[in-house]
Order: sequence, then structure tokens, then C-alpha cells
Amino acid sequence: MNSRVKALRLSEMANYDTEKLKPGYKGTFVITDHFASHHHWDLRLEFPSTSLKRSLGEYGDKRKPGGPEPVKKDYSDKPGNVLRSWAIPKHKLPTAKPILATETEDHAMEYGSFHGTIPEGEYGAGKVEIYDKGTYEMISVDYDKKYVFRLKGKKIDETYALVKSSGKNFFWIKTKKYSVASMIRNITSSIIKPKP
Repeated sequence: MNSRVKALRLSEMANYDTEKLKPGYKGTFVITDHFASHHHWDLRLEFPSTSLKRSLGEYGDKRKPGGPEPVKKDYSDKPGNVLRSWAIPKHKLPTAKPILATETEDHAMEYGSFHGTIPEGEYGAGKVEIYDKGTYEMISVDYDKKYVFRLKGKKIDETYALVKSSGKNFFWIKTKKYSVASMIRNITSSIIKPKP
């Protein structure tokens, strides 16, 4: 890995406690169905943060205190846990074929139980419903390139991976019956289509 790529990956992980975030790490997850201007799902995984102030600064700036979403005026600069978040445009669970997951801002832990309607004119306006929630266990980590984890909720009990594509874009894919190598082949074949 060249120094530029390594520095970029380290900067992207700067807000997270990599000493804790390793195979065997357990946290909570929630998947919400968000009927915003563009209908999508949101996948949120509990991550350990080195600074709530840094992790939740963007989250706090986009929301008004007193609104339906849980938010504080100021977040402490102390360590804590946050919900690392990805928007799923296709609003469905992945199979062996990957689907796009675009990373958004970290969310406060209290958001894990939020459901309701965000008023028009506010960021993310629209109805939010919880599709499933529960716990997850990290199986393997390659900062900030690939995460393999098992979700255990009321509806979901499967192993998935988030594999970084570029920028804030990841591929979300089901991995229960597939090795990591075959998972990468599936992702590659979905991007590189054979010439007719």
C-alpha cells in the first residue's frame, strides 16, 4: 500500500477507536426505511469513537434541537459510541450480488430507536420506520477497506460485508455462503461487464 493511500485510510478512521474495533467486537445495529425525497434504507452499525464531538459534529449541524430526531446542542470531546451510517438507495437486503451503500454522517446512539416523521423543510424530511434492529459481531476488519460482520435481529440473521469502492461508496453484499475471494469476484464481475 503506498503512503498516500495509507494516509487517506488512516484519516478516514481517525474518529474511530481501532484498538476496540477488531474481530470479535460486538455492538448494535439498526436498519431504517426512510421515505425521504429519495426513498432509501439506512444501515447503522455501532462503532467506538475517539471523540463524540468530532464524530457527531456534522450530525448536530444538520439537525435542530427540539425536533423529532435525537440531537444535543454540543457533544463532548470524550470517547463514546456512535452509529456509523450508510444509505442504501435500493432499500433492500443484498444477496450474492452487491448493492450500493453510500456512507453518510455518523449518528447519535439515541437514533437507534428513532422512528417518526421529520417535518418538511428539515434535513431528511419524511417518514422513518425501523425495518430491523439488534446486535452485530465484527468478523474481520480491513481499515477502512472491508468489514465483514454478522447481523442478528428479529428479521435478519446473516453475515454481510461492506467493501469500499471509492470515496464514500461501499458495496454491501451477503457473505454467508461465499468466501471473501468469491465475494470480491462477484463485486468485480458486477462492475466489469464483458464486451458483447
